[in-house]
Amino acid sequence: MRRVPVAVRAIITGLIVTLAATLPCGLLVQSNLKAATRIPWAAPVVLAYLFL
Repeated sequence: MRRVPVAVRAIITGLIVTLAATLPCGLLVQSNLKAATRIPWAAPVVLAYLFL
């Protein structure tokens, strides 16, 4: 079995980490814009998610 080069593993790991950070935030902001545009409830939730 052939090993995956370090550079390829680093790129894949970076993409996974980026998706884990941006995908939930984007979904929260999108649902905030659809549900209640006057109250920015997604901002504190996103902040708490990124802090953890």
